[in-house]
Amino acid sequence: MNQANLHHSASYLKAIEVESQLLNISMFNHKAAEALCDMDEGEFLKVEHKEIRRAILGVVTEDRKVSVTAIANRISPEIKRYFLNLVVAQHYGDFGTLYSQYTKFKKMAEAVSPIQHMLTYASAGEEELFTETVETFIDNHYSSSVVDDAQSMANLMVKTQKEMAEQVLRIKNPIPSLAKIVPEFRGGQYVCIAGSPGMGKTTASLLIAERTPNSLFISYEMDTEELHDIIISRYTGIDSKLITTDNLNFDQAKKISAAKRMLQESLTLRVCDQHLMARDLFPYIRRMTRKYNLQCVVIDYAQIIPGLNTKGTQTNAYEELSRKFKQVARQEKILIIALSQINKDSMNNGRAPGLQDLRGSLSFGSDADTVIFFYGTPGENLGEEIPCCSVAKQRKGSVGKVHGFKYIKKIHWME
Repeated sequence: MNQANLHHSASYLKAIEVESQLLNISMFNHKAAEALCDMDEGEFLKVEHKEIRRAILGVVTEDRKVSVTAIANRISPEIKRYFLNLVVAQHYGDFGTLYSQYTKFKKMAEAVSPIQHMLTYASAGEEELFTETVETFIDNHYSSSVVDDAQSMANLMVKTQKEMAEQVLRIKNPIPSLAKIVPEFRGGQYVCIAGSPGMGKTTASLLIAERTPNSLFISYEMDTEELHDIIISRYTGIDSKLITTDNLNFDQAKKISAAKRMLQESLTLRVCDQHLMARDLFPYIRRMTRKYNLQCVVIDYAQIIPGLNTKGTQTNAYEELSRKFKQVARQEKILIIALSQINKDSMNNGRAPGLQDLRGSLSFGSDADTVIFFYGTPGENLGEEIPCCSVAKQRKGSVGKVHGFKYIKKIHWME
């Protein structure tokens, strides 16, 4: 692209920004609408903007009253969704947010007199600015699902990239070797951890949950005492099989007591081993998130959740379950980790598993933001398996085998 085209492109984008600011503020203020009407229609480059601008002009010249509904009634159905995005961007008539949004365009306002006039009118006062509440307009014209989508887009419009980044929950990966490929997990993500039995799925998910404030571990495979022993084993370096026996020496018993006291004060992990039915699982997660400000939820594991929808095939039930994992993670802005088994064929072949090896449905892989496998490869001795780890999917990162991965099973330690 040559210099002239670059300049033209920048000018066009700036003109689009100017249009949006003019339209947004003129929807709620009579004087601002009049200032908009004084502009040459040729300055409006987008088709949607032209139609909205003409509707505002019609309201001002005929009704002498500006309201969102009056403008919407003059707009074609195909433009109304676009119009709603502009309306909801005003944050339901919050004047403070509206005004702060436009002060970001101070330099632009100094260059474009109509925007400067509108800023002046907008800052005059809330009562003068709004002739109709946005809630009333939305209730009359749009369904809640459409509003939710538009509100999400509107929220992004008024946030800078830095503000958005600061608000996202970030969880540092506690497994050093894996962290070289997946350095962190984020709120709103759905992560699938899959693999062969006994290769570290539960250990890895516990490590992440332990180091994340206010986590919930929903276990369908182990009871609370078994998970407790795994954590104690890792903190003390004592074989988890010994912890519940009477074969502990004095030093081991002392270490366990000290670890229990320390974890009692610092660990915010909650465990549910009640085998919740599928219909109760997600309402339970939502309630717990609101009550305890959860940041991470682990489900161990997906294929044995009881009461899945049986109207279709089992694959359909797993697909619905996987979509729900993703949906709840995004809506609640928490990290959801769902553990999954892999097909026996991939275990028998001794190869690194892939997304196609996830048991039950490929949806567990396609819906997830990140898919991590823990599996074993044949060792030098007969029957020996060497623990391995690989990343099969990562939306914003690399994939491949994790080099330097170690898993010491008897003390549930990973590095």
